[in-house]
Amino acid sequence: MLVNDKAVLVEDFKMDKISTKDLNQKLKSLNVDKLRHVVLVSENATVFKSSANLKNVTTLKAHSLNVETLVRADVLLVENESMKLLTERVLGSN
Repeated sequence: MLVNDKAVLVEDFKMDKISTKDLNQKLKSLNVDKLRHVVLVSENATVFKSSANLKNVTTLKAHSLNVETLVRADVLLVENESMKLLTERVLGSN
């Protein structure tokens, strides 16, 4: 469960093309590729399409993240842009 300090802020996945293999390599570099429930929060369409064939990865936009998904996650990966949106969502925009 995510309650064990398993949240990671990722600068950006910087994917030039849709590639499940490339995304899986990035997950391996973060040592999360073998976990059962990886939640990736990204606004990047290339990341969404690249993760479609990874059964252990759930990719969501910041506005779609919910408590149920967080509870099930072994690790939460959040891109910088998505973190800003989540912060605005939680704290409200000024």
